[in-house]
Amino acid sequence: AELTQQVEEGISAKLSSLFKSAFQGIFGLALAFWYSWDVALVLVALSPIVMFATWFMSKVTTEAAGNMSTAYAKAGGTASETISELRTVCAMNAEPKQEDKYSRNLEEARKADVRKSARVGFANGLLFSAGNFMVGIGFIYGSVKMARQLESTAKLVTVNGIEYESNCADYDAVAAGQMDACEVSGGNVLIALIALQMGAEGLGVVEPSITAFNAARAAVTKIIKVIDRIVPINSFS
Repeated sequence: AELTQQVEEGISAKLSSLFKSAFQGIFGLALAFWYSWDVALVLVALSPIVMFATWFMSKVTTEAAGNMSTAYAKAGGTASETISELRTVCAMNAEPKQEDKYSRNLEEARKADVRKSARVGFANGLLFSAGNFMVGIGFIYGSVKMARQLESTAKLVTVNGIEYESNCADYDAVAAGQMDACEVSGGNVLIALIALQMGAEGLGVVEPSITAFNAARAAVTKIIKVIDRIVPINSFS
């Protein structure tokens, strides 16, 4: 039953999540390089931080849910066996013992819940801080580059008989052919930032899906061995 459950988990939601996350990462990176390759290069150097934060958040959430389920299962098992064998418990005067056992299991569940809240809170803060840090660095780099571009393209132009100082961000001068358009715009930088951030988050959650898929492959191998096994006892003899 455990092996079939691993196979189901590896080829159902986890497999679709693997393709979704992989395509999100690939297209996010491609879109970022398409709109602003140099900004994308700067952000790629920082993307492992976001990828690690996303992976850590997924790992902590999964482990915390498993620990909580195990802790409450112990408490529930104690309550179930006590109620089902209530006459035996009463006959042996074991109510205080079972009560103490149940209380200890509940205390373990409470501690597991506290640890879960602390770890998930830390992981959540790490994820958002890493994303904000990457975006902040991208905004700083993009702003400095655009400022230098505006300074380097500043010159006197004449539009509709009026002479004034302009730069590549002047759409009237660009439309009149007096100025070339800016190579990098604020919109391109913003698109590159968002695309790369989403791509890094997508690649960060690929690992759990790959792990589940590999576990499913290993489980299938064991199941096939059981199916192909030749039983040494002949029931027809």
